[in-house]
Amino acid sequence: MSSRAALLAFALTWGCYSPDDHDAAYDLAFCDKVFECEEDDNLPFLPYTTVEECVVFREDARAESGGTSSDETCAFDASVGKACVEDLTALPCPSYDEGRFPTACAQVCGPNEASEG
Repeated sequence: MSSRAALLAFALTWGCYSPDDHDAAYDLAFCDKVFECEEDDNLPFLPYTTVEECVVFREDARAESGGTSSDETCAFDASVGKACVEDLTALPCPSYDEGRFPTACAQVCGPNEASEG
């Protein structure tokens, strides 16, 4: 098991799964999926060349935009966050290629305010 996979497995089984844990685990799972599924011809056009650079890129983008599951407007659900990362890790490349990501990932912050009315 690679050190990244071990870190992801640890994060998913850790007793207290925080929004920051989720953001880190999601970034790692997403970046792993990019390098697993993207066509080799597309890789030179990405703003990163390794999984590690991808994770840093996503961390920086989240810090710049303020978008994170630890934002005060997010009613973070740890069990849904774990399911999101597990489902993303298992996502087949055809689904990734079509932009069909796990439903749980859209539900990490609880019900969408637009759907509550």
